[in-house]
Amino acid sequence: MATPAQITANRLNAALSTGPRTSDGKARVRQNALQHGLCSDFPRMCDEKLEEIHQLIAILREEHQPVDATEEILVNKMAEHFWTAKRASFYLARQMDVVDAGAGGVNVSLLSVMLRYQSTADRAYYKALAELRKLQKERQLREIGFVSQETPATSQPAAEALKSAAELSKPATETPALAVQPDPTTTNTTVAAPPPLKKAA
Repeated sequence: MATPAQITANRLNAALSTGPRTSDGKARVRQNALQHGLCSDFPRMCDEKLEEIHQLIAILREEHQPVDATEEILVNKMAEHFWTAKRASFYLARQMDVVDAGAGGVNVSLLSVMLRYQSTADRAYYKALAELRKLQKERQLREIGFVSQETPATSQPAAEALKSAAELSKPATETPALAVQPDPTTTNTTVAAPPPLKKAA
């Protein structure tokens, strides 16, 4: 157990330690315990400004007007994927600047990784955008009372019955001559085809 002198010394030391005071210092220590950032609200690098991320999300929300949780998730996904593609573009440009300045050779593995991240993020952005548009279109159709006219798979026998009925209702002149197979038990059996029907004048 701590003695009264130790408790007093601890309180005096704690009064001197106030933690970071500047916004840069607070931003730096904010991610001290960050391991991978996969569970954070929006993964970002320490030199990326949170205000810019919030501004991007606000612009996308204003443009797409999400009305439920799923649409909101898709808008946030779009912002995240766009930001990841932007980050990859930044690192690609930084690597090319190093090459142009003659400070070193091309890091091919880094370039290929950044290109892969950029193209993956671009594809994910457009996938989320397509899914969002599909959901919004379906919601708008439901709101106006639209009922899908697509034939469900369970009514396939009904469609086949309609097709058969249509074939039966064709005009008689289109009916081909009957093909009669000879009976193998009899010999020299000849059956003539029926005469074609005449059209009514």
